[in-house]
Amino acid sequence: MTWEELNEVQHIKQMLKNAERALETWRRAEALKIPTRDGLPKSKSMDSHVERLAVKIADASRRVDVYKMQLEDAISRLEQKIYAEVSDVNAQTLFILRYVDGMYFRDIALTMGYSESHIYYLHRITCEKLIVD
Repeated sequence: MTWEELNEVQHIKQMLKNAERALETWRRAEALKIPTRDGLPKSKSMDSHVERLAVKIADASRRVDVYKMQLEDAISRLEQKIYAEVSDVNAQTLFILRYVDGMYFRDIALTMGYSESHIYYLHRITCEKLIVD
């Protein structure tokens, strides 16, 4: 397993979040009928403006859907890899909570009932056995 594989889910989550923000921005612009500043010449026709907004919303919506599908696929692949390559159940739980759910080490420690230093230790020794650069 590589660091890229472990961090892929979090990367896609961030891309999805950005795409959802963009979609929300275009939807707000449509609701408010605010002309966009996209560098294109503006016509005096409101229909042209509405059409451009509709295209922007449709594109942003498709992008969100693509990222959602990629995220589901990445989570499935990562979970399979973790369960296949990590033999210790506590380490599996740690890696799922950290790299799939995106939890912080202190929150993982509280969830699992261990000290934060033990979680860091378990993470380090598992990574030493598992990670291929």
